[in-house]
Amino acid sequence: SLQMKNENEEFKKVIFIERVSKENVLQNILVENGMRFFKKYKDKYMIVGLAILLMIQFGLIAICNLTLIYQNLDCDNAKMFRHIIEIWRNKTLFIENWSYMTTLEIDCGSLFAILFYGLTNNIYMAYGISNIIFTAMFIATVFYLFKGENLLYPLLCVNLICIPYRLGM
Repeated sequence: SLQMKNENEEFKKVIFIERVSKENVLQNILVENGMRFFKKYKDKYMIVGLAILLMIQFGLIAICNLTLIYQNLDCDNAKMFRHIIEIWRNKTLFIENWSYMTTLEIDCGSLFAILFYGLTNNIYMAYGISNIIFTAMFIATVFYLFKGENLLYPLLCVNLICIPYRLGM
């Protein structure tokens, strides 16, 4: 009876070891195939993921520009908005007796905002639309600079640049 019990325990150990061994082999096969699959398609999945992330970020920037831009009114923005309104009203880019303190506003969306202000007569909407166009042009410029390269590189750069950290100054 003792010998039968020992043989039974040995048999259980062998069965357990075989089962664990088969599970490990199966797990190793799945991991190896998964890694081969991941290595083969990782760039494609990363490109799709980064493209989706860029669309989300661009959408958030657009929503903020269309709905929250009036909350971002500080001294610089107030001067810029007033300048855009005066340019439209006077129908000239260079207004007499205007003090150009910090910028000529050629590096932002002001030039587009002048046209949109004329159409909408709403400075916040005009500048919001202008910012969206300017951001899209900036993104297009980055993609142009990476022309001929793997699509992953410009997507990484643009996603890092377009991260909406916070609203306002």
